[in-house]
Amino acid sequence: MLASTLGIIVPVAFYLRPPEGYRLPRFSETISQNVISLTPKMQLSVMVRIIGELDQSRPTELNRAQAKRFLTIIKPWRTRSRMSDEESRLIAINLSAVLSDKQRVKMNELYSLYEGYRGSGGPSGQSVALQNFRQIYNPFYAPGGYKEFQSLSSEAQARFKQRHADRMALLKRWKLRAR
Repeated sequence: MLASTLGIIVPVAFYLRPPEGYRLPRFSETISQNVISLTPKMQLSVMVRIIGELDQSRPTELNRAQAKRFLTIIKPWRTRSRMSDEESRLIAINLSAVLSDKQRVKMNELYSLYEGYRGSGGPSGQSVALQNFRQIYNPFYAPGGYKEFQSLSSEAQARFKQRHADRMALLKRWKLRAR
């Protein structure tokens, strides 16, 4: 009985393996698998948004040292207009390392709210201008500072501006806490 069960399980497990050369982002071990389909910059943006939500709850709010550390990690990126996917992965790793175990658990729970989130419907639902903009975009740099930003639809421009304003308000709140 056990041999027949193993005979079925092993081939199924073999076919469920990812293709050769496929590598999950390194920080996915500390972040929920729910957002693995997002680009690294979108993952970083969602992560910062969720950390902001954590910060609004008494048991998971950031302490002074954490707020200071987050600001130290993010500050250099406020003036750089471009960010690579690898750089956004490193920022996410560094931000995740600052969180306590309790905060990481709660962050993973909140990630389930973003399950299936793909921005504007995934690559097939995006304009070429939006795809090009996302390749260079830095979530901590004002979106209006890009020449590529002007070619986006007014809805996309408004969305980027609002999300940037939300992130800047969050950074301002952390700055006050870090004092």
